[in-house]
Amino acid sequence: MPAPTGRMTHASLRLLKLAGEQGHTAADASLVARLQRVSKLTWQKHELHPLYEEGDLIFLDGSPPLFASASGLVGEARIATWEARCRAFGSPPTLPLGPPPEARYSASQCVAWAGLSRRGVGILNGGPGTGKTFLIGEMIEKLIASNKIVEVCAPTGKAASVLASKLRGMVQPCTIHRLLGLIPGQSPAYNSYRKLDLDVLFVDECSMIDASLMGYLVDALRPETNVIFVGDVDQLLPVGAGAPFRDFIYSGWLPLFTLTEVQRQATGNGIIDLVGEIRQGRGLNGRSFPNVHVHRYPKGEIEARVVDCYTSGYLADKFRLTDIPRQCLIITPMKQAKLDSSTEKLNEIISHHLLPERTLGKSKFTRGDRVMFTVNDYKQGFVNGEVGTLEDYKRSARQAIIRNDQGRIYELEDYDLHKYVDWFYAGTIHKSQGSESPVVIMVLDPRHAFAITRNLLYTGASRAKDDLILIGDPALVDEGVRRVETRITALARLRGKEDLCKKIIARATVPDLSDLVDLVEEYF
Repeated sequence: MPAPTGRMTHASLRLLKLAGEQGHTAADASLVARLQRVSKLTWQKHELHPLYEEGDLIFLDGSPPLFASASGLVGEARIATWEARCRAFGSPPTLPLGPPPEARYSASQCVAWAGLSRRGVGILNGGPGTGKTFLIGEMIEKLIASNKIVEVCAPTGKAASVLASKLRGMVQPCTIHRLLGLIPGQSPAYNSYRKLDLDVLFVDECSMIDASLMGYLVDALRPETNVIFVGDVDQLLPVGAGAPFRDFIYSGWLPLFTLTEVQRQATGNGIIDLVGEIRQGRGLNGRSFPNVHVHRYPKGEIEARVVDCYTSGYLADKFRLTDIPRQCLIITPMKQAKLDSSTEKLNEIISHHLLPERTLGKSKFTRGDRVMFTVNDYKQGFVNGEVGTLEDYKRSARQAIIRNDQGRIYELEDYDLHKYVDWFYAGTIHKSQGSESPVVIMVLDPRHAFAITRNLLYTGASRAKDDLILIGDPALVDEGVRRVETRITALARLRGKEDLCKKIIARATVPDLSDLVDLVEEYF
């Protein structure tokens, strides 16, 4: 039987696709070798010249040499093209912010205010509670008063919703997809010839944005648009491939302003101290921190102990919580129901424990359930990540009433609720990114150890505003901080290579490199 044809049937491109599924936009020799061992695929040297000549395979010299598929580099090529456009245009307009009110700001906030005002573009980086949202809120107020057209966007509906609650109605944040019109049934808001009509764009939670989405976003901007990227570089890397926010910071392409003084936690709260230790790779190491409560249990008891902590009177007695579903969040590394202590298992157990008189027969949900929307519906107005309470549900009639945490009521008609919401007593640490809760229960189950990294621990611990409860094996913190998630990306290698970027975007032939096969022979 003849071998199947088509670009992705080539083992080389399939290996690069696997690299992309692990978050990389390119691969070096060591990554390709590891993927070959895992996948049982073989890097076929005889494939390389045809793939290279067709423009499907890209070689990027440097140390180490990198290989990538053209399709995997499109997002980063768009970003590099935008950066070249901005360089060709020159300095963007300054921002009419005026002098910073030093009496109300920290020293690093004053530096960021003055620097962003003068440069008109840049990065606002900072850890939890350092006042990033407060600062951009103050900037937006000044800019609107100066008649500037201002937009604020975030990668997820949850992040946009959280941001909206903090900006006092001055501007309505939206998702990047909505800003660009990248939603079903709606024409894109821009194309290659018509860019977004705005003066200033604030992009929040940038550490969550992958290369593809960032590429779409910056491609929509005019070179004279002021853009400020806001985020925390130490948080989790994007779910998709690439790490453009990290690459922006480490490349030095844009002015960087980092907020350092913590303002969220009260004096003496040890959560921010622990977060700082995690960032530095030190973990707990047997130490105690104020407002960090460690409950050690063997792995066979962890799931039951988490449920008991949440459903008993412990949280109300210990922390004086009066509305536990809104004031406490359980976070875990894993979602899948087949794993103990996963969000799916904890959610089901807690729902049945709190609401034993199931009113809907065999339905998954019942009245009173804590739920989270898992999709965006721009007609109804709810967004992925929005949380609320199921107040009524008629499954046979496909009707539901959900009140979100801000009091807004959604009356859903002709909806299969299972396709739109999920339980939300517990959530993954990835899903919690961009939000905070007065009390957070973080699950440390040894069965999740393979997924626990420094970035994940840092993100999870920093979700807690007042108290952090660690349930399970605290040694996982000390082990996890030694594992830092890394990614191989090509953005820095594409900078200044406008012709190559254009050809990647167009999927055309890349410039000739006669010794490509020799290099492959050397490294593989």
